[in-house]
Amino acid sequence: MSKPLYVLHLAKVHAAQIQGGPGSTVNLLMIQVHKQTTKSEFAMSAVFDDDFIHSYKDFIPKIHSLDEHRGDSILPRLAQRIFPRTLRFCASVALSTLRFLFHMEQAVRKISRSHSIILHSHDLISAYLCCLRYRKKYPLILTIHGKGGYVREPMLQYPTFRGTFVERTLRAMEARTIERADIIAFPSSGARTLFEAEYPSLLQNKDVRIVHSGVDTAELDSVTGDSSVLAKYGIGQENLVVLCISYLVKDKGIDTLVEAIALLPDDIRSRLSCFIVGRGHLEGELQSLIAEKGLQDKVKLLGFLPRRELLQLMKSATIFVLPSRVSVFDYGLLEVGAIGLPIVTTAVGGNLEMFDVDSALLVPPDEPQALAAAITRVLTDGELRKQLSESVYHRVRNTFSLESMFNSYSAIYKEVASCYRSYSLPGKASE
Repeated sequence: MSKPLYVLHLAKVHAAQIQGGPGSTVNLLMIQVHKQTTKSEFAMSAVFDDDFIHSYKDFIPKIHSLDEHRGDSILPRLAQRIFPRTLRFCASVALSTLRFLFHMEQAVRKISRSHSIILHSHDLISAYLCCLRYRKKYPLILTIHGKGGYVREPMLQYPTFRGTFVERTLRAMEARTIERADIIAFPSSGARTLFEAEYPSLLQNKDVRIVHSGVDTAELDSVTGDSSVLAKYGIGQENLVVLCISYLVKDKGIDTLVEAIALLPDDIRSRLSCFIVGRGHLEGELQSLIAEKGLQDKVKLLGFLPRRELLQLMKSATIFVLPSRVSVFDYGLLEVGAIGLPIVTTAVGGNLEMFDVDSALLVPPDEPQALAAAITRVLTDGELRKQLSESVYHRVRNTFSLESMFNSYSAIYKEVASCYRSYSLPGKASE
């Protein structure tokens, strides 16, 4: 009799990084396993560079840790003064990789004694290490969350590495990993198109699947709107609140949003507050642009917020705006859509798969005037806001459910397992 199936998720990020991307996908899949009323067809856990997460319940303290303010300790601050940025970056990557390797090795050794393992990787480093360490021993599924692949995304966060030996090495690793993987999954057809623009022929003869993300409505419904979250920022319930949740990188087009706010009619801008939640390397530039436009009292960069406060802010906002230049399949848009917050975003990539003409206002990217006109239209037309709210609420909940995403991945797991049954025989899945 073959061993029971075990899916081991791998992501070389901290387990607490669950608000989008790899951590969010892993967290949602483990939530669904946890929700199963009957025994699931397979077990599931995850390895991050800071921990081995055995079950969804192990995620809870990680999630709650986001509620704690953690300033930089003395050693990191001292290192920033003494060592060059490149050396700090390389040392950080090396240390986190060693931690990840340790947790991955421990998990595989333990699980392989009683289960047939499927490795599901969500970033480049973990996928490449799987190829080196477990090539052809266990099936490998890759989900590519980034815009144009694994490498393009960090190059946005660390633009000084573009065109360097670091980028060339990472791209060679990415190509080798794609070649060796059994199945490649993308969160949208737009994501696949972006990847093929970076690597025109790499996906030829590969088994490629599209698995749209799903949203955990149970978590969203567990938090109610609270006007005190607006009062914290000196905002009354009568104010118009524009919310944006995004990393502060070029692809997200946050500069376009700031310019659009400056173009709004005076009577709207006088009653408006715009909150931008997130961090990124463009934070300083955006602060300068906000000051240049004289919007310091209207546009606030809030950084990262505790999860509960973020959900309360989502439920207290008037509209959500995300003027992305490039889009894969933004989980933040799914969440605000699932609570019925009217959305203005751009007609690019995954947004075109997420929304139809009735569920969001879609504008061209990089056009502040068009964005300002759309924002004005939604803020001044109560009937339109109501229609957008109801339409996006039903579309997201009916089309992009957590159950649908889970079922899609479950089918992939069972399919790839049937091709690798020989590796579950005694002596082949053990170390």
